[in-house]
Amino acid sequence: MRKDFFKRYSLVLLLSFIVVIMVGIKIAYMGVEWEEERAPIVEEVIEEEETVEEKSIEERYPLWEELPYYGEGFTIEKYQDELTLLVENENEVVEETIEMIKMWFEEKGVASDSHRLIIESK
Repeated sequence: MRKDFFKRYSLVLLLSFIVVIMVGIKIAYMGVEWEEERAPIVEEVIEEEETVEEKSIEERYPLWEELPYYGEGFTIEKYQDELTLLVENENEVVEETIEMIKMWFEEKGVASDSHRLIIESK
């Protein structure tokens, strides 16, 4: 019966033992005067770095509303990164594709040298 009692109430006995220990520690330190030393407040002066003005989406991705663009033998699917376009090319001559893309840039009023082109062949 005794073993059955310990198995059945082992968690309750363990928690009761912990409570007794905590009460004993509380009683032992009841009369102790603790020094209240507050941590000093230090104001840390952080030099403000020159913040780069946030560019708008139109400045970083000026042709995003025009994408995807389907040209003759090529497709401009999306921006890979800021001012970097991903071009899927089916033409054999890459220079022709680049010239057609530059003409499209001029039509949209974007400087042709402002973007970097990543050309992938299909």
